[in-house]
Amino acid sequence: MSVIRAQEITALILAGGKSRRMGGKDKGLLPFGDGLLVEHVLARILPQVGAVLISANRNREIYARLGYPAVSYTHLTL
Repeated sequence: MSVIRAQEITALILAGGKSRRMGGKDKGLLPFGDGLLVEHVLARILPQVGAVLISANRNREIYARLGYPAVSYTHLTL
């Protein structure tokens, strides 16, 4: 069995959605602790992966300011 190194893993943070249960507010941009929810997720995931993408249908320019590519589902091919 081979071991997959963290550098070989890409994380995709799903920050998009309609946020119906959050009153239409972008979940990833809501305050959480000392920052934003997406920043909390980044802090937890970064030590475990080699690359990060943020999938967001709105506010991609704000997410991109965090220093990681922000894409919408229309740009992803599976």
